[in-house]
Amino acid sequence: YANKLIADGNYLYLSSHEQTKYPFEAFDISDPLHLKRVGGISIFEPSVFACAIRSIILKDGYVYGPSETCNLSIDVTDPRKPAISDRVDGLNNPINADVSGNLLATVGGQQLQLMDISNPSDMKLLAVMEINSIGEAVAFLDPATLLLSAQDGIWTVDVSDPSNPKKTSSLAISGNIMSFYVDDKTVYMCTLGNGIQIVDVSNPNNLSIIGTVPVLGIAYDCFVQGDLMLVTDSFAGLCIYQKMTGNADSDTANLA
Repeated sequence: YANKLIADGNYLYLSSHEQTKYPFEAFDISDPLHLKRVGGISIFEPSVFACAIRSIILKDGYVYGPSETCNLSIDVTDPRKPAISDRVDGLNNPINADVSGNLLATVGGQQLQLMDISNPSDMKLLAVMEINSIGEAVAFLDPATLLLSAQDGIWTVDVSDPSNPKKTSSLAISGNIMSFYVDDKTVYMCTLGNGIQIVDVSNPNNLSIIGTVPVLGIAYDCFVQGDLMLVTDSFAGLCIYQKMTGNADSDTANLA
């Protein structure tokens, strides 16, 4: 499975798992029509043993990868020679991540993990919080506020003291939330079987649903820019939605 892509200048990073020789790869995309693989980390490298790099996130020359059994940091300061910098084991199924400053948040299954990444070669686990979630979504709304998929919907969590995270609000959502796209004070949420839910997060302590976008199949991720929304759909592939200019149904957002 190809899990996550990150573009950074002339380079593209890819994580994948299951029957792959390289769970992490780097590509030169300076010529977008002729991608060139320039580096990778072999599945036979001991530091990636028993890892499934489910997602990746980039910060300051390092890629962080929640890998089901552990969290990895990967040095990509030279994209042609990516190298594992650190590995932290003993985590409960980390499969998605976000980062703010020196704080890495990973989620999956029953647990939120918060890690200090001020030294990518020596990551420190700061706190673990039980969330009882089937979803995979996590995103920072600001450096002190985390939004994540949790029991029965979404939670906001105060991480101003990352060693002592505290739930501050919740919102019931139908469906398992797989990803968030944060657009200032609006969050677009991909939910399994329930389209794209749009949430107002202008007051993190009082979240509210402001719209729904029905999709053709099952939405796993989305990206919004201007009047367009791109959705990765497990049935229909890549779908592009445009804002409606006429009257919209009262239960439907102005993206459809």
